[in-house]
Amino acid sequence: VQSLTPSTTVEFTDLVLTVGANSYNLGNFTATAGSRNWYINDFDLSGGFTLTGKAVLTGVSSNEDNNRIDILIGRTP
Repeated sequence: VQSLTPSTTVEFTDLVLTVGANSYNLGNFTATAGSRNWYINDFDLSGGFTLTGKAVLTGVSSNEDNNRIDILIGRTP
C-alpha cells in the first residue's frame, strides 16, 4: 500500500490465498500511514494463484493518485 496520507486507512479482510487446490486463510491486515507493507512468504506462485477478500479504503484524499492500492507480486528482499 503506497502513498497513504496520515488520515487514510486501508483494511484488507477475509483474505484467502488459493494456490492450486490448496487454500490458506491469511486473515486481516490494516495499512496506515506508518504501517504500509505486508508480506506473504514461502509460497510458490509460479503456477498461478487467486487472492480473494475485501479491501476498504477510508479517509481518502482529494488527490486521486493517493486513492489506490498497489499489490506487488514477486520475491521479497
